[in-house]
Amino acid sequence: MSSLEEKRRNIWKCLQNLESKLNVLEELQPRFQLLQEQYQSDLRRLETISEVSRNLGNIKEESCPICGAPPEHHLLKPDLEPEITANACYGEMKKIQILSLDLKKVIENNEYEISYQRQEKRSEQVALNQVNEQIQQHLASRIQKILEKLKESQVSRDFYKNAINLYIRKEELNNQIVEISNKSKLESRTDKFVTAIGADETEEFTKKTQSILASWNFPNLDRVTFSEEDNDILISGQKRSNHGKGVRAITHAAFNLALLQYCQQHSLPNPRLLLLDSPLVVYREPDASEDNFTTDVQQSFYRNLAKADFKNTQIIVIENIDPPEDLVQSINLIRFTGKDFGRKGFIPDYQDIDAT
Repeated sequence: MSSLEEKRRNIWKCLQNLESKLNVLEELQPRFQLLQEQYQSDLRRLETISEVSRNLGNIKEESCPICGAPPEHHLLKPDLEPEITANACYGEMKKIQILSLDLKKVIENNEYEISYQRQEKRSEQVALNQVNEQIQQHLASRIQKILEKLKESQVSRDFYKNAINLYIRKEELNNQIVEISNKSKLESRTDKFVTAIGADETEEFTKKTQSILASWNFPNLDRVTFSEEDNDILISGQKRSNHGKGVRAITHAAFNLALLQYCQQHSLPNPRLLLLDSPLVVYREPDASEDNFTTDVQQSFYRNLAKADFKNTQIIVIENIDPPEDLVQSINLIRFTGKDFGRKGFIPDYQDIDAT
């Protein structure tokens, strides 16, 4: 393999040298042609001067056609005789002809050298292609062996990977078994101390719930009590679960709000936060049993929350129904538009945060 690489490098260097020589020779060829054309142009010019000079020498001198003065009295005489000028041009033409012949031989030799260098370049290119093919064949066999080893390693890797995954899964299941076992033991111990909540203990809580529903103009409201059997409130003697989804949603909101107020008034542990998710949106399409559930409840719901005194407490309502216009300035209203303006969603866009 190393010998092939060395041979390839040598052929590549030879190709580079041939390419450089060929570029120089090809660049000189048009310059030689231009010089040859210049020689031919000089020959034609000298030939014209020589011919004119010889013709002038053959013309006899006569009297001036203007003044009639004889030739011997003419003041202007040529510096050189026409015959001398003609002979000088002839001699210069001989020199240029010799140079033109030498240049012609140079052009022919240069053309031959260009052809030779091109042939050498083609031969070296063929040799380079052969060496490249040999290298490719040698590499192909080595690559095939490497691929076979890679496939074997992949099989082993998948085997060990599956084994590791099974071991991790086994540990997770063991942890879940232990967790479930501990939880069941804890529940078995705590069940002994669970006592039922009496109706007298929930009197204050149910009154708060009833007061909240009354302030929301809840229809047909008689009395709110607590069911020990269901651990839930009874509205006008009926279970909360017996009503449609609209009543269940609004009464669930009242239950949570009353519980929060009760805990704060009695200094009981509480999160100081209440999140109400869509308590009113179902009233756009109320159940058949809720035809008397008017939109007045929706308006009263927002107005009561705006008036209520929640010290160190935050009430968040996620709803599709807008609050009354007169409450917009007194509450923290955030509209999620989902468009290029306003807030796009509950979770802010981190690109917008970075931009600010």
